[in-house]
Amino acid sequence: MSTKLNTDNKRYFPLINMKTAGLSGLVSLMIAHTPALAGNLDEQDFGNEVKNLMADAVQIVCGGFVGNNNAEDGIELDENQTQLFTRCRQMVHTANELEGSGPTGDSLGLTQEELGDAMKALASEEVGVQGDWANRSNNQQLANMKGRFAALRSGATGLSLNGLRFQNNDGLVVFSDSWLEQPTQGGNAGDGSSKLGVFVNGNFSTGDRDSTELQTGYDLDSIGITAGLDYRFTPELVLGFAIGLTDTETDFDNNEGSQDIEGLNYTLYGTYSLGDLYLDASISAGQQDYDSTRLVAYADGTVNTTPRASTEGDLLNGYIALGYNLPVDQLQVSAYGQLHYVDIEIDGFEETGGNDPSINMAVEDQSVDSLQTVIGAQLAKNLSTDWGVIVPYAKLDWHHEFEDDSRTTVFQYVFDPFNTNYTLNTDEPDSDYFVAGLGTNLVFDGGQVFVDYQTPLGLKDVTNHAFTIGAKLDF
Repeated sequence: MSTKLNTDNKRYFPLINMKTAGLSGLVSLMIAHTPALAGNLDEQDFGNEVKNLMADAVQIVCGGFVGNNNAEDGIELDENQTQLFTRCRQMVHTANELEGSGPTGDSLGLTQEELGDAMKALASEEVGVQGDWANRSNNQQLANMKGRFAALRSGATGLSLNGLRFQNNDGLVVFSDSWLEQPTQGGNAGDGSSKLGVFVNGNFSTGDRDSTELQTGYDLDSIGITAGLDYRFTPELVLGFAIGLTDTETDFDNNEGSQDIEGLNYTLYGTYSLGDLYLDASISAGQQDYDSTRLVAYADGTVNTTPRASTEGDLLNGYIALGYNLPVDQLQVSAYGQLHYVDIEIDGFEETGGNDPSINMAVEDQSVDSLQTVIGAQLAKNLSTDWGVIVPYAKLDWHHEFEDDSRTTVFQYVFDPFNTNYTLNTDEPDSDYFVAGLGTNLVFDGGQVFVDYQTPLGLKDVTNHAFTIGAKLDF
């Protein structure tokens, strides 16, 4: 006789909005409406939130299938639904064997630790870091734009080069803060005499994150390229347009899978200077594509499958900065404050493929918001040479995150006809941390090249190294 399933979800338990229900209350509500089932999986304590929540979800899914067996008006299960029932039953019977009560015919013979590892393998908590990576990719584009803002103020450091001079083959070049001024001696006016400018900036980031109770660790490499064109409308005002490309590749710890993100964004930007005071602003919009591979393996190869998924999402961010430069001879101290807002939307998706698609997961839409303030200071020095000016600098920023709550991601089995949702939380973002940076800017007649290095200080479980290099030419 075929295994049956009732299509009326409410007969066994109500569908619950996991986004609004409290986490502990939600699990209790779902368990309370699960049909009577001789199972001990949800009573296991694996000492880990992800493993415990996955055990609760599997117990509920299995309860729905058991209820179908007792229903007179159930439906026949297809192949993947039947296989999903088998996988759930194996977990429940394994827990029964550990507890010494209930059916054990399909037990996998695992220890409690091994059963907990199987729960984690099923959980798909890796998805929760997609928002983190999307935000990091966006920050690379912002780093490139900050480099352009600084270059527009006569150096990637924001340091005025007014009055500096060097000797080249064409004569003496004198830098001026005004694009209307002419050199006091032979040669061409230096930086600031141009109205039209183009730039290409690139940022390479590498780092890793340690595994936590809620999220899998990973190694990450990312590159972001930004190119743009701007025009100096007045000595104080520059407006421009830029296009950015980002490619991020991530490998999860213990060969548990990988994630790739490719992004394209468009930016309108401008900077306004009034003496030593300046204001920078930009707004960007774009789209990102996400491709993931997840390894699900447990019970010595009883299950060993690699589901894949692809989705996309939109990104919107705004940036504004106010700063002041205090020159002292050829030294300059700069102080600044910045405000950065990011809104990222990631479309829901279903995993496909693998040699056991019955345990593939579906993920609901995700939303990521970030609002950060940055307060920082920078020290720079001009070093004149016979070919141009070298401007080394050091800086330190304090970042404060206002949207520092943990995010909740909603999942369900693709082939679960009961549409049983379960939720997993991400780690809470760090509210406060610092970023230290070193760099140098090379300024010569008609252009600039800069190199910048930054690393965060005070982030929990995260290390990262970011290198930005850029060039600009004036016409």
